[in-house]
Amino acid sequence: MSRFFVLSIILVMSVAVVSAQANWIVNGDFEDTTGWGAVGTTENPANWPPYDPVRKNPAGQQSGANAIDGTSAYMPADYGVATADRKDMENTLQGTPTSLFQIDFDFASEDPGSGDDRSMTGSLYTTGGTIVWRVVDADSDGVGDLQMYKNPNPDKGYHTVLTDAVTFDDDVTTTPVIHHFTLVGHYDGTNASYDITITNASSQEFTATGLTYSNYPVNSGDTPTSITFNTFNSKGDYLLDNVSVVPEPGTVLLLAVGMLCVVIRRRHG
Repeated sequence: MSRFFVLSIILVMSVAVVSAQANWIVNGDFEDTTGWGAVGTTENPANWPPYDPVRKNPAGQQSGANAIDGTSAYMPADYGVATADRKDMENTLQGTPTSLFQIDFDFASEDPGSGDDRSMTGSLYTTGGTIVWRVVDADSDGVGDLQMYKNPNPDKGYHTVLTDAVTFDDDVTTTPVIHHFTLVGHYDGTNASYDITITNASSQEFTATGLTYSNYPVNSGDTPTSITFNTFNSKGDYLLDNVSVVPEPGTVLLLAVGMLCVVIRRRHG
């Protein structure tokens, strides 16, 4: 067996080990149902407490053939609730997040209608600004668009960054149409930005790069602190599963190369 082959195997294993250890989300697959009560109660899936004590749990457990990978969070439409009664589900990130990061999750979404009506909605909180997203049908064509929020002015409000990227589901509780969401954050530069990709159920990719929309400015060196999903003003149900927040892949590769260098040094020491 050649030395190159052995080193290649070590590198691949190093990437896998570092990646497995680096996920800052606990119970991102929702398989741990500890404390998971009925929709609207104060109980939440394990490690997903309410955003604050006043708010409620938006998620119902969905399992079996119609869930995503066994167990999913079912997020029902909740249009018109008072602000004080909003329902949120938040996961505080574990470990030591870095300014280079990647968010991934799977989702299925029903058509919320037109205009500002929304379905899948979430936020990534950081030490500075907050990235906020939502799925809407901005042009009322029956296909979903991804929007990001900007505050303050100028151009305060939601901005469409991906058009016709989401195939809506007639009913997410029956054979859901599953999409994959990826956000890669580059908060280490002077112009902190992020890239977003949605891979739809037909394996089509929709990508927007160099985005800076956020709720209050994001600064160089900011790091993620928590991720939140809610049903505020939603008119479309959605499913959520396999949530992860990890170091940006390039960072993981550098860590893996570092591990490999240590191994090589010990072999020749």
